Amino acid sequence: MRKIIIALSFICLNILTFVSYTEAQEVPKFNSCAGKLSFEYPLGWSVLESQFSYEQNHRTNNDGRLILLANNEVSLEALEADLLAPEAQTISITLIMLPPEFQQDPFERLSNITSDPFPRVYSGVRVFELNGWPAARRDYTLVYEDLNIAGFIIDVALPNNYNLHLIAETHSNLIFDLDANVGLILSSLTFKALDTDLPLQNWTVYYEPKCTFRLAYPNDWIISQAYSNQLIFFNSQDAQDTRRRRRDYEDDQLEVKIIQPKDLPEFFGDIGFDSTDTTPEAILMAYAEAERLSVETSVPFTVGEHNVLRADFTGGFILLYDFGEGQYAILAARSSEDGFAAFEETILQIAGSVQYNPIQADEPAIEITPTPTP
Repeated sequence: MRKIIIALSFICLNILTFVSYTEAQEVPKFNSCAGKLSFEYPLGWSVLESQFSYEQNHRTNNDGRLILLANNEVSLEALEADLLAPEAQTISITLIMLPPEFQQDPFERLSNITSDPFPRVYSGVRVFELNGWPAARRDYTLVYEDLNIAGFIIDVALPNNYNLHLIAETHSNLIFDLDANVGLILSSLTFKALDTDLPLQNWTVYYEPKCTFRLAYPNDWIISQAYSNQLIFFNSQDAQDTRRRRRDYEDDQLEVKIIQPKDLPEFFGDIGFDSTDTTPEAILMAYAEAERLSVETSVPFTVGEHNVLRADFTGGFILLYDFGEGQYAILAARSSEDGFAAFEETILQIAGSVQYNPIQADEPAIEITPTPTP
């Protein structure tokens, strides 16, 4: 009993020290690029977010998020390399959406967890609620290369079939500090479902690395970023191979090319066109000329919540988005002359899902690692 009292006193002292320290400094807050997750985290810590792919229902889902936190930059770099730096406190958070048939109660998920390749000594599973969401926690210890390591795993069943999985790890003598820091994150954690309405259930979302630009597309499509200023979606591997061979598309092949606002200056700079202080019509026609497309006269068109300019050509069309203040985006779709009509509804669903929220001058950019693409 005396050991328990001493431990609780130590935790309370840490919390009181933290509160008094942060009264004079604002606690930093993390907001996920996905627009789903936010929480406060300790001063002086480093944070890195990335997007990753995982398989569900035998389909690849690119909507997974990995958030790494550590008590300094060196510890974060070691965490990325699967190492534990001296005096490090590290936290790894994954957020994924699982269909109902793959959902598990947090207690069941942690009860069945394995510890390969490094054997961990686990405690029992503790069940609790986090902001009304079912959650569970399991502590463990680990001896690795003469290091005494302690940590714990927390699993949370979030709304809309999302699952949050948190792993916190440190050297055994720092476990009380780490516990208090995770407590700050969990006490301030908020979650909301993605505000992009997916046209269909088997679609996913592409995020521009700094969170400013996103759109929805079918899960089984292929994304190519072979060109630094263009993002190209193909509806099949055959379509991508056809483009690589510079051949004409077949009726069942489709390409959708996106140029985001941040990439337009580079694209037009490469072709010697000044896109500043000019009309949207001129920008659209300059793009068509650069791509050697013979287009009809551009006309106003509504897609989703956007008023755009549309110009058709044989086997496809171009849409120009005008977001104001000189910020434009281009979406161009093409297939065969006879096959394009079958794709038009899907293309317009993609076009309607586009969202653009530029980062303000006083808002720090969140640098993340983009999803690897073929």
